[in-house]
Amino acid sequence: MIVKTHTVTLGMLFAAINVYLLIGIIGGYGYMLLENSVPGSLGNLSLQSMAFPTRFFYFSFITLSTLRYGDIILMNPLVRSISKFLSILGPLYLTLLVAILVGRYLNEHRD
Repeated sequence: MIVKTHTVTLGMLFAAINVYLLIGIIGGYGYMLLENSVPGSLGNLSLQSMAFPTRFFYFSFITLSTLRYGDIILMNPLVRSISKFLSILGPLYLTLLVAILVGRYLNEHRD
């Protein structure tokens, strides 16, 4: 939707934010799935209940923003791969999104 439309609207901004949030949520569920299937994949983060995935979302969004505080340790190579993917995808998505939106906005408001 963002690539095809030629005008920057409030709906487009909300859609872009929602995609970023969905990437973080999917990453959190991915971490939770890996911790459930291979316990101990994430050090200092254990799966206590499937009903409370907030700590996995926290780790996913921290990784997506490339902060990685170091409070959660990656113990499994697959978890490391997902973490690297999210660390690359987060800034790449935001950079491309801002470039596209600013370019479209400037094209609309030329004198």
